[in-house]
Amino acid sequence: AEQRSKDEAEAAAKLKKQQEAERLAAERARIEAEAAAKLKEQQALERMAAKQKARDEAEAAAKLKIQQEAERLAAEQRARDKAEAAAKLKTQQEAERLVAKQRERDEAAATLKKQQELERLAAEQWARDEAES
Repeated sequence: AEQRSKDEAEAAAKLKKQQEAERLAAERARIEAEAAAKLKEQQALERMAAKQKARDEAEAAAKLKIQQEAERLAAEQRARDKAEAAAKLKTQQEAERLVAKQRERDEAAATLKKQQELERLAAEQWARDEAES
């Protein structure tokens, strides 16, 4: 009976030890499964972050390209406006020069007409004076 009691105690101790080992193995498997799930989730988050970063960089590059194109077009427009203004100024100056030249011609013609009128009057006066004397 003593041997049987001893055997039973040993068997109970072995069973207890085996159950503890199984519990520890199950706990270890649960922890490893959680760690694997967390790792998988972290990797998924990192992939999503990398994709978002790539989208952000592409968007920034597109915005920069649009801004540079807008600046180029604005510079071209400024150059066209400047050239147009210069052409208008040149045209205006040419028109003013032509008007001044025409005014000089008109003044010269008026002076000549007055001079001819004075010469005609002087000739008439001379002819009257000759006729009287």
